[in-house]
Amino acid sequence: MTNAKSHVREAGKVPCDHGTRDYARFTPQQLACPEGPAGRSVLEGREDENGGRRRELAGRNGGAGFRLDRGSDRPGIGTRTAQGKGTAAREVAAGLDWTDLFSGGGGTSEGLCRAGHRVVICANHWPVAVATHQANHPDVEHIIANLSETDFRRFPRTAALWLSPSCVWHARSGGRTRPPAEVERLRADQGSIDRATAFAAVAAAEVHRYEVIVVENVVEFTAWSLFDWWLDGLRSLGYRYQSAVINATEVPDAVPQHRPRWFGIFTRVGGVDLSLPPVQAPVASSILEPDLGTPVTRRLYVSPQIAEITETGVAHLVTYRRNARARRADRHPLATVTAGGNHHAVASIGEDGTAFHRMLTNTERARAMGFPDSYQWHGKTAAEVRRQIGNAVAVPVAAFLAERIAARLEVA
Repeated sequence: MTNAKSHVREAGKVPCDHGTRDYARFTPQQLACPEGPAGRSVLEGREDENGGRRRELAGRNGGAGFRLDRGSDRPGIGTRTAQGKGTAAREVAAGLDWTDLFSGGGGTSEGLCRAGHRVVICANHWPVAVATHQANHPDVEHIIANLSETDFRRFPRTAALWLSPSCVWHARSGGRTRPPAEVERLRADQGSIDRATAFAAVAAAEVHRYEVIVVENVVEFTAWSLFDWWLDGLRSLGYRYQSAVINATEVPDAVPQHRPRWFGIFTRVGGVDLSLPPVQAPVASSILEPDLGTPVTRRLYVSPQIAEITETGVAHLVTYRRNARARRADRHPLATVTAGGNHHAVASIGEDGTAFHRMLTNTERARAMGFPDSYQWHGKTAAEVRRQIGNAVAVPVAAFLAERIAARLEVA
């Protein structure tokens, strides 16, 4: 965490025990209760002694979170006056204020800022990703915490909330199973615990009643056995639900990566225009370095794909996955950039028939997500940086949705 390490400090424990609750164990009717599912006000309890400057983040197990101080002596964001209903619509001309949960290395925040909005606070459980986010967005308040066990009363209210809860156990890779709801609710295995991170949306919304909430995940998220129940939890708080599957190649300033993702949009007014404008999908060659790599002197996993290449001097995309085919980089986008594994490579055939091969660099992967080359990545290894890139939200997709949401709130 190099630059950020000296600014990490442990937060105190929450003075009362009802700020975080197990939302998967409550019915939609209980979630709709004005005083919250526990039958008592979510705002009940003492303020911390520092007036919100040093926020306390802890959960039902008493585990403390950490706050990354921006090093400023000015009053903290936590002392802001809560915004009333309709404030987002009045402020939209100047850009919305956002909370970014499961913020990772900052793809969402980068996109929101690119659209002219402001990110007030972000949170993630992995200190390395938070260090990356802080290096690139130093004016944002940074929290390290397990967001399944977080008291959201200690967060400032913003007009908008973005969440990208874990997708690991929703994705089809690895032969993931989908237990029925009665099993899923027990949270007796790693997968069910991981999938339940999505309930942070309900927990945060119950406290702050945001004007708009955006939830991003893999397309398989909607096949979750608790999806309808989770959805009812947000509807019971007065939100109207819209959804769209958006590919990173389909939005303005698109990136050359096939990356379809599900987006749930929750507003008070509904009617956000999620139609996609006609765009020219970019190709992978636009982000690749001219490096051919090294000559192939032994058999590789992708050797059958390299053998398919007939054009000389043309970079082709080859992928370390079953049933993949070589594709010209000047005609096709990359396959989805992932957090785990090292799947993307470039191959070409020289004029003399020599085959060349190399793996994609992290710089090229970051470009495929829409990050500028100037973006600063923290991590002890290339794999840690690759994980942050693969977990990110594609920057132009976040910008596109922020612009469409702001346009709707402006006329509401």
